[in-house]
Amino acid sequence: MNVGSDAKENPSCEQLGYRLADGVGAVEVDGIFYVAPVPQGPIRILAGSAAVIWRELITDGSAGTLADRVAGSVGVDVAEVRASVRMFIDELLRDGLLTRR
Repeated sequence: MNVGSDAKENPSCEQLGYRLADGVGAVEVDGIFYVAPVPQGPIRILAGSAAVIWRELITDGSAGTLADRVAGSVGVDVAEVRASVRMFIDELLRDGLLTRR
């Protein structure tokens, strides 16, 4: 899966109020996401729970249920992941990989 920075290619990010930051690209290979500002990098490798959160972030537009979907994907109670999901989104914003619309 190639994910470009154009919101038309990523309608779910637009619905969430987030989108890939300008100049950021992402590729999924075998369930692992490689995300980076292009061309300078560095490449950020998202595996495990980070990949689950990223996938849900870019494929479904409902921000209100993001933590619920992540919890369901990994088989834990939503209370266990809510803060981690929020912190991960904040980290992506801080690192310039994601931006608010």
